[in-house]
Amino acid sequence: MFNMDFYKKAELLHLSTLIENKCNIKTVIREHITRTKTQKYHLYISDESLKDFIDLINTYYDSNLIIKKPSVIYAPGSKEFSILIGLLLGDGSLSLSTGFTGTARYEHTCKHYDFLAALSDQWLPLYFEKSSATPWPKENPTQWWRGSQMLPELFDLYTLWYKPECVNGKKVKIIPLNLLETNFNEISLAHWFMDDGYFYNRDKTFYFCTDNFTFVECEFLAKLLHKKCNIKATVNKRTTTVNSITTTMWRIRVSRSSVCLFRQLVKPYLLPVFYYKLGSE
Repeated sequence: MFNMDFYKKAELLHLSTLIENKCNIKTVIREHITRTKTQKYHLYISDESLKDFIDLINTYYDSNLIIKKPSVIYAPGSKEFSILIGLLLGDGSLSLSTGFTGTARYEHTCKHYDFLAALSDQWLPLYFEKSSATPWPKENPTQWWRGSQMLPELFDLYTLWYKPECVNGKKVKIIPLNLLETNFNEISLAHWFMDDGYFYNRDKTFYFCTDNFTFVECEFLAKLLHKKCNIKATVNKRTTTVNSITTTMWRIRVSRSSVCLFRQLVKPYLLPVFYYKLGSE
């Protein structure tokens, strides 16, 4: 990553084009909002050009300073990676750090502190150190949050899970279709459910809060549930009106014919504190 806070976007676009033309290295410009609400920019080497960039830099480095891309801690296909997929489908978030690294952040209400403890104790111990979570707000906290170590693989995942540009000063999470096609499974489903799922007693079935995803993304997720877990699901429309402004959102509803199968698949991976979400059988 190159910190380009003092450059305008037009200048970075020119620089990005220059780097590609002169060095055959592709770059990505990403916005970030500072604590003072100022819009700034960072220049990143694209993942497809990272190896070429490292080789280029190493040409001019002393042999003792050669840059190497660190090995992946939790590779695709591992149980831990499946867990990470589920957590990111929920309220988990990623952010960019220095030196081609990223961090993961998770937060939960006080009554679900066990969820945050499990990040280091059970699920992703090499991401999260055994340290106490941070209360928010500090006085009379209503929730707790934990951040991971800065890791290169989280940088790579960030580029898949977020749009390059901010929208209204905020980063926007998206669904990485290809990644989920090959890595989503019942473990991912269970951890997603603990975070963003619930049992709606009136309908006697399960829902996922996918309000921030588009209809197309929710439709993909519904089809993914059937393809990967044999769970039938539909996309339900939901509207809210605030200050005379109506917003349309979408939630995934598990079909009643799949309720029993859903319970069987997710229960082995749930923390006991979340058994209440399974509803009455």
